[in-house]
Amino acid sequence: MGNKDYEGYCELCGRFATTISEHHLIPRTMHCNKRVRKMFDRVVMVTRKADMCHPCHKAVHAFFSNKVLALEMNTVAALRQHEGIQAHIQWVRKQQPGFKSKGRRKDSKEKQY
Repeated sequence: MGNKDYEGYCELCGRFATTISEHHLIPRTMHCNKRVRKMFDRVVMVTRKADMCHPCHKAVHAFFSNKVLALEMNTVAALRQHEGIQAHIQWVRKQQPGFKSKGRRKDSKEKQY
């Protein structure tokens, strides 16, 4: 589907949402990193993606740097095990399908990694 938003189910929270986008589990900016290239072949780096709703996609990038996403949090299962993401999932499941988060509040914590 590319970078276009579409309707569907979020692979992280499992809810139906009107805006689903592809999340690269190994961020494209990290594909040239030597350590990442040793861990994954080119096909895996390009194809390892997850369909996520807008709030989940924003939460993942708010919690983790691209380096941590590539090296440690590169599967949906790994993301779901994180305490902060678990709390986010509990919260977002209560939201309407068309809900879009507006971003972090100024008093929110910085990235954990």
